[in-house]
Amino acid sequence: MQAKRDTQLVIGPYEGATFSREEILDRIKIYIEAVPTRRLIIWNNQGDAWFERVVKLCDEYHLEPYLWYPVLGDRMDRSLPSDSELVCSPTL
Repeated sequence: MQAKRDTQLVIGPYEGATFSREEILDRIKIYIEAVPTRRLIIWNNQGDAWFERVVKLCDEYHLEPYLWYPVLGDRMDRSLPSDSELVCSPTL
């Protein structure tokens, strides 16, 4: 059996402007069906309804969803102590 992957999904301004919601969901499904996936790490700036829809998709495919909010972690001019309670990563 092939090992399952953890996958990071970004639904940002480009994706929202370029593809319809159904096209995005269809592309996610194609990926999940082609690549054995265990976890989906989701960043989204399209609103809470999108998070709800993608989490529902995760439930349909028995994936673990992790909602990624890049509040401080993506700022190169800032750092967090490694023991910070703000940092949470899925375990392997």
